Amino acid sequence: MLAGQWFCGIDAELSIDKQRAHKLIAELAKIDVTDFQARLELLKKLFGSVQSCHIELPFTCDYGYNIHMGDRVFLNYDCLLLDVGEIRFGNSILVGPGVHMYTVNHPTDVERRRQALTIGKPIVIEDDVWIGGRSVILPGVTIGRGAVVGAGSVVTKDVPAYCLYAASPTTSKMPSEKEKMANGEWFLSIDPELTNDRIQARQLVAQYEKLGPYDADATLVLTKLLGSMGDCCSIELPFRCDYGYNIHLGSMVFMNFGCVLLDVAEIRIGDRVLLGPNVQLYTATHPIDPETRNVFTRGRGIVIEDNVWIGGNAIIQPGVRIGTGSIVAAGSVVTKDVPPMTIYGGNPARLIRRITIDSDRHQHQHHPHSHL
Repeated sequence: MLAGQWFCGIDAELSIDKQRAHKLIAELAKIDVTDFQARLELLKKLFGSVQSCHIELPFTCDYGYNIHMGDRVFLNYDCLLLDVGEIRFGNSILVGPGVHMYTVNHPTDVERRRQALTIGKPIVIEDDVWIGGRSVILPGVTIGRGAVVGAGSVVTKDVPAYCLYAASPTTSKMPSEKEKMANGEWFLSIDPELTNDRIQARQLVAQYEKLGPYDADATLVLTKLLGSMGDCCSIELPFRCDYGYNIHLGSMVFMNFGCVLLDVAEIRIGDRVLLGPNVQLYTATHPIDPETRNVFTRGRGIVIEDNVWIGGNAIIQPGVRIGTGSIVAAGSVVTKDVPPMTIYGGNPARLIRRITIDSDRHQHQHHPHSHL
């Protein structure tokens, strides 16, 4: 790796090095932001070399020891430095929020890429450079002294000294993390825009909790929180969601106490749907690989069609559709689609029986207190 040759990215020694870097960053988060000396001492452990710098959190890097900081380097919120190759900063450098620097590259050949082969090409940021927010610096790039990189630029080649580099308005821009989330792609959940969206959702949920579900203004709060909502919906407290705007409710939807809707992707609930206590709807999934699991998230939508009843403590996994008129038994874990007019239960949930209207009405008349 250090010699700039192809190497295996899942090597055990390198995995340990990554874990070390992540632990040091976690320690950095615990230090008071005004304790500049303590922060600098920790950064000296993390980076290959550093004179003086200030890093706003969150911050992410691969190894740390391939990063070399000059004097008076400032990195704003949510910067990501993939330091498979060296990243060298000069003096008096400003790096805006959400800037990504990628020294890493992979083979174009699929078979070699499956072997986790990786190579690094260094990035050099010379003195007095300003890099605007959400810019991406690609492998092998040198940004010359005194240059300015406009916000949102993707830098694929060297930037000469004392020049302004900006993406053309006609150039296709990199999708935001929010756009990636909406498209069902892998995205960074620590993205500042998404973090702000989650904070706003929690604030609206707090308002709803303060009012209570039966207050006249509670419905107004829900219409601000949710993507859409039909008539006569009721959500008991407590209630939790990630963003809210990915949740779409039909009419006469009832959620009992303690429901959790992780709406990284859309959750669409039809009309006359009953959700028992502590029902969990999970659209979010993460990579299997431990190194990327803490960083990336992807969503797969959940659809609950009309006249569905989901029993208490049931869990609905990403990508599941529950068909019209079906019932999910209490405590079930639903990992695949549930056909219409069926009863599913168990872990993982399996078909218990099909629902036939005449026989079930007859059963209800003889067993009026029966329930799942």
